[in-house]
Amino acid sequence: MGAGGAYTVAMAVVTEARPHRSTAFRIALPLGAAALIAVQILLPEPNRGPYWSDIFNAGHAPLYGLVALVLLTLLRGRFGGVGRSPVRPYLAALGLTVAAGVLAEGIQALGIGDPEVGDVVRDALGASAFLLAAAAYDRGWERRGRRAPRRGLLIAAALTLLPAFFPVAATEVAVLQRDRNFPDLCDFDRSWSTRFFLLQEADLERTPPPEGWRPAPPGRVARLRFHPGTYPGISLRNVHQDWTGYHALGFDVYSELPAPVTLHLSVYDIHHQWTYHDQFNRELSIAPGVNRISIPLRDVQAGPRDRNMDLSRMYGLVLHASHPDRAFDLYLDGFRLE
Repeated sequence: MGAGGAYTVAMAVVTEARPHRSTAFRIALPLGAAALIAVQILLPEPNRGPYWSDIFNAGHAPLYGLVALVLLTLLRGRFGGVGRSPVRPYLAALGLTVAAGVLAEGIQALGIGDPEVGDVVRDALGASAFLLAAAAYDRGWERRGRRAPRRGLLIAAALTLLPAFFPVAATEVAVLQRDRNFPDLCDFDRSWSTRFFLLQEADLERTPPPEGWRPAPPGRVARLRFHPGTYPGISLRNVHQDWTGYHALGFDVYSELPAPVTLHLSVYDIHHQWTYHDQFNRELSIAPGVNRISIPLRDVQAGPRDRNMDLSRMYGLVLHASHPDRAFDLYLDGFRLE
């Protein structure tokens, strides 16, 4: 359900809910709010590309907007009434909703999920937007002999909600730039690439090529620091899907280390079953100096044990180390098709 549909349903609840409603109804409302928060805590974030991740995160706003409306309905009888401030139940609902969001992130920090400060911000934006919209239709204005500034409140609600969905729009812009730069899959000289990779037990800094890299690639490269861990490295997701018509996957690695180091490359398509044998895997020995890596796509296609890779529906790749006992740095130029 979209944010507009969710708000329409919720407003029907808020409009119809009155203190004379049954005890069962008043019990059902907080249980419903608790259920919404439980869904947010327990539902895992999709790992199918930046679109799904951004949409999932943006969903915090309408979800906690619904929670805020439920709390507003419950609090009106306690904080509303003739002669009382019309703002109090809204502020109380906002405060409790934000507190619920902070509590949900705290529960996720116990190992259930992945807590983010940004989620709390999106919770607050959604709650504020839905409460502003609810205030636009609040009949309490009429009982106090005033007219609700409906248009102003609705504009304020829309402007408050918009920032929660900015990442979705930014991803769309990045996808357009990705497609424009194809057959470059990831170019660390351009900021759009950052929306398509993830780091695990690693840090990345976009920097000019080091002095010893000759001939140096134009622009900036990635200085990738692999930390001690299980599989530190970089994952490139949601790449341009159609690799047909090309013969190789290429990238350059520069090492200032005194001895060779081993990296592991995995490549997979959209049909990947998330098992080791359902992808292309290769061990790479990175020597000191410049390493020009070129992987034939016929090898990539034959990588899965029980099928052929679908080169028209590619999804991503992973470049990682295996169980390093100390941190080390490598310089990485962008991935490209040749």
